[in-house]
Amino acid sequence: MQSALAQLRDQRGALQHSFRVWDAARKTYRFIRIDASIRTLPQTGAVLVALLLDVSEQFTLQTQLNTANEKMQDIVNAIPGGVAIYKMTDIFETVYFSDGVPALCGYTAEDYHALRLQDAALRIYAEDSERVVARAMEVVRTGIPATLEFRKVHRDGISSGCASRSAPLARTRASSASMCFPQYF
Repeated sequence: MQSALAQLRDQRGALQHSFRVWDAARKTYRFIRIDASIRTLPQTGAVLVALLLDVSEQFTLQTQLNTANEKMQDIVNAIPGGVAIYKMTDIFETVYFSDGVPALCGYTAEDYHALRLQDAALRIYAEDSERVVARAMEVVRTGIPATLEFRKVHRDGISSGCASRSAPLARTRASSASMCFPQYF
């Protein structure tokens, strides 16, 4: 806290800082956020104006959310093949993919991440693409999950078989989202 105040004094600006304080009565830490600034008043000179907020509950909830998210990622990454979520407008935009998806296509996670805004249908073997796109759009339209079998274009140009269980997630006016569980063979 001392260094934060020294930093504020040096900058003569605004400060946002979070710190923890031991609460002896509750025998636990409380998390405090300070929003402060130094103002110069003609009659008194420099004055520290600060708002202190107890953000302990928010901090605890964020920690629990992060832990739950890590557990969910572990579960999703344990699914053979992987999980991908696509936003379907005029293209199939990759919204999310688990660790297994890029590996099955021969990409690194970074390379696959760079491809996410491109049409995912371009990574389907050309002769299968139209059929798969039409069936995926039907899944979104009807809400009935389906298994799609098609060939996927591997990074090195070869094709590999894929069976994908597709189910709709959400629908808006402009787009729809679909979750796929690709398994390659």
